[in-house]
Amino acid sequence: MPMASNVDRRTVGGRISATLKWTDSARDFRQTLGKMRMPNPTADDTRAETLPSRFMRYEHDLVDRPTTLYAGLGHTQRFPDYWELFSPSQRPAGPLNAFDGVEPEKTTQLDFGIQYAGAGLEAWASGYVGQVRDYILFTYTPSMMGAAWRAESIDGRIMGGELGLAYSIDRNWKADAALAYAWGKIDFSF
Repeated sequence: MPMASNVDRRTVGGRISATLKWTDSARDFRQTLGKMRMPNPTADDTRAETLPSRFMRYEHDLVDRPTTLYAGLGHTQRFPDYWELFSPSQRPAGPLNAFDGVEPEKTTQLDFGIQYAGAGLEAWASGYVGQVRDYILFTYTPSMMGAAWRAESIDGRIMGGELGLAYSIDRNWKADAALAYAWGKIDFSF
């Protein structure tokens, strides 16, 4: 924001953050699978992956109002957790088992919004849209032999938004209200 003594200058800042050589890994120690104790085709296999994430955001303060506009774009990946790799009792269609077939989730998302912070009153509106690749979906199927479950990687879309208002009644009391909406759709074409 320009200083009163330097109104002809624009101040710009930035930040870069990185974590190098961060690797998530898992090893399949199970020698057999299921109640029938079948040999595990991925016994002693190891999965290790370096997953990139990145985010950038632009903010603009309005000159004559206590208001900030912003927009951000990000991408993140998530390695499957223990339950997603090892607990499914059925394999995904195609791969040997969940350890072999469940991929890391990949989310790319655009977010945007406006924030107002005046004397005693705050208000905000924000929204996001995103694409999720390889979302890890658990499917539970009850049967006479007991429930079976499977983990699979599928694609999906997400979007949502939030509206909020906060009012300072006095020095010790504040009233807040917010309304949020989230939507998601997955591709069941597997």
